[in-house]
Amino acid sequence: MDFPRSTLILGAAVLAAASYALGRETAPAEPSRIIEARPQAPLEPAVDTEGTDPAEEDPSAAPGSSQGFAPDTEPAAIAWTVPSAWHTVPNASSMRIATHAVPHVAADSSDAELSISRAGGDLSSNIQRWAGQFEGAGETKQRSHKANGLDVTVVEIEGTYTNGMDPGAKPRPGWALLAAIVQTAGLPYFFKMTGPAATVHAARGAFTTMIDGIHPTGQSAPL
Repeated sequence: MDFPRSTLILGAAVLAAASYALGRETAPAEPSRIIEARPQAPLEPAVDTEGTDPAEEDPSAAPGSSQGFAPDTEPAAIAWTVPSAWHTVPNASSMRIATHAVPHVAADSSDAELSISRAGGDLSSNIQRWAGQFEGAGETKQRSHKANGLDVTVVEIEGTYTNGMDPGAKPRPGWALLAAIVQTAGLPYFFKMTGPAATVHAARGAFTTMIDGIHPTGQSAPL
């Protein structure tokens, strides 16, 4: 019997489709590939440069103390006591350990600020950076001494504070800086007070008592 040409073509197509489907069912499965999951590198923390000098980070330390971890994950190396009259305020930067408002004297209209941080950099570079934040300042006063076995350098600057870390900041004439750099086996600590000169001068005694009372962690506070 002769079949029409169209019927033969259709039958061939059906047979080809069936053969392809059968081959798909019987062909061995391709071995699966295992993709190794690699841990991502930690993201670098964003640095808020406003008011940070030098780089600071908040290790969730308790207000008024050095307990906690420094930005580089080093355990706290020192302990200190902040004067009770100085108020703990939110950190202007995540790079700080703590920030305190130093109440202003009657002659001034704004408080001074004490920032506490831990960061790297050599001594002279950090002092030069601070000096660069003042215009019309005289000679930078600097003296070093020991506090309970720790090397401490105290720095004083007075003039027009420009805060070079914040280009948008307005110059503040008649301001002063009183700061201490405390050397430890790891990174140094920075205690930096800035504010109206009269308020900073009035807080000198309390600042000195705080700095001289700093001691290595694990040791009793000096009497």
